[in-house]
Amino acid sequence: MANKENFEEYSAFLGFVRRRRRPNGTWYVKIIWSRVAAAALALAFLGWIALSTFLYIFWKHVNKYDEMTFWQAMIYPFSQAEQREKIGNFHIKKSRELLEAKKFREAIQTLTVGVARSPKNIEGRRMLAEFYLVFFKRPDHAINMLEGGLIFAKDDPQYIRLYLRLLLEQNDDKRIVAVGEKLLNDADIKNVQAKSYIAITLATVYAMHGNYKVSREYIEKYGLAETLPGIMRLAKNEWEMGDRNAAVDLILKNLNKMEKKEFLYGMLVNFYMEMGNIDEARRYSVLRSIENPFSIEQKIEFLRLLKKSGDTKRVMQEVDTLFNQYKDDNRSLLNLANFATDVCDVEFMRRIYNSALNSGFPMAPYCLLWLESMIANKNYKDATKFSEDIMREKPVWIKQYEDIFSCLRAIAYYGASNIGMSEALIDEVLKRGKVSPRVLFSTARRFEDLGALNFSMRLLSDAVERFPRHQLALTNLIRLEIESGNAVNLDKHINTLLQMRRPSRSLVEYARDNLISDKFIFAKNRKKTIDEINSMMVNKSLDQNSDSDNDYGRISDPILESSGI
Repeated sequence: MANKENFEEYSAFLGFVRRRRRPNGTWYVKIIWSRVAAAALALAFLGWIALSTFLYIFWKHVNKYDEMTFWQAMIYPFSQAEQREKIGNFHIKKSRELLEAKKFREAIQTLTVGVARSPKNIEGRRMLAEFYLVFFKRPDHAINMLEGGLIFAKDDPQYIRLYLRLLLEQNDDKRIVAVGEKLLNDADIKNVQAKSYIAITLATVYAMHGNYKVSREYIEKYGLAETLPGIMRLAKNEWEMGDRNAAVDLILKNLNKMEKKEFLYGMLVNFYMEMGNIDEARRYSVLRSIENPFSIEQKIEFLRLLKKSGDTKRVMQEVDTLFNQYKDDNRSLLNLANFATDVCDVEFMRRIYNSALNSGFPMAPYCLLWLESMIANKNYKDATKFSEDIMREKPVWIKQYEDIFSCLRAIAYYGASNIGMSEALIDEVLKRGKVSPRVLFSTARRFEDLGALNFSMRLLSDAVERFPRHQLALTNLIRLEIESGNAVNLDKHINTLLQMRRPSRSLVEYARDNLISDKFIFAKNRKKTIDEINSMMVNKSLDQNSDSDNDYGRISDPILESSGI
């Protein structure tokens, strides 16, 4: 076509370009930018709608984000961080519903995705940490999950409490001090409860390492000296430093200042029991029961005191009364089963077992407690027969508590002189590598009672290798290494123990005396280890009555804890 000036002009590329011929015969191209811009805007809009549709379908139907709207999908490219956080919060909320519906696999998957998308959601982090603890037995993962959210949870006392409690349980004291002091020096923390809990935790850690001066400084600096946790910590410090009367006097002086006296009564009961004053212990146990008259735990504590005082007739009367009163309540009956196992009362445990069976209660804890009570009473043949009956029945719980059950069976078979079967069971437990250090330690002590020192050392070595901070296992491994003359790793194990919480004085002295003797004259790093022990004994408080010496523990304890006992 030609225009008014006799230019030849042609349209091309759908009207976006025009070709013109000049009068001199040359051609040139003109881009119609207005049309290009309009088309580009139209295509961008259509692309935006298409992308929004895709995002809407993806989040609403594929990822089950029910709260997604088309408008949210349209603005998603411009507010991705905000939208991801909303989606993460939704998934965390959804995981709670799945958990209540007992859909555990879906709950953990949804929760993991939710926390990844909304890392600031401290409730989600707390739930995921509890999943790691309960279902996967991975406290290290739980700690890392909680630590990643500390910056968002500085003023959340429950979050701080869970994090520090896990570190305490894992004996990670250096981490507690580093994180705790950093948090206390953070001016952004306003919550008094959070600060108080951090301070009392630091006071506890310093006391555990014998630094009672710093422990007291934290308590006084943060105004905790007249609070229940502060009084309990200071009293325990006095007790550990050897001034037992000062510990008791401190509690008695502050007793009437406290609205809730139950915990202080509990400390007095324990202190008087240690001092051999059973009458005073019984008196404060009664007062403690008055504070909480419906507590089965406190009634059983009174039973233990009666038994310790030698009042057998009264014990039998109280046992019958409590059994008849609580036989229809699962949790209370489990507490009675716990007591029966502790005192090796197989007949009482049989009554409890039959009652639980008739009531239709979950039988896993009752089976394991009865089995352990037989072992504690040295009825090894009965224990092996009972364990074989359980194996034939194949109850549904056996897979969940496989390691605990196998350890109990191994001890029963060893006691019944079936060494090969016992060794095979221990081999399986160690090969699986999932058993807790607490179960390994308790099993090792049972084998030691049977004279099976090789079995005991093997279990303790595995516990120390996989859980190097487990002080009970390490303490008992060192003792057995000294008794057996095994110096291969003795220097390394002693040096590790000396860095831990108030090692047992009796063990440290025992180690030094043996290293000085000709028994370990060729031991590796002998002089260096002796020097470190001497330095420790001069500069650091040692435990006169370490839990490491006395805490036996039971193989079945973890299953009681999972039942809330």
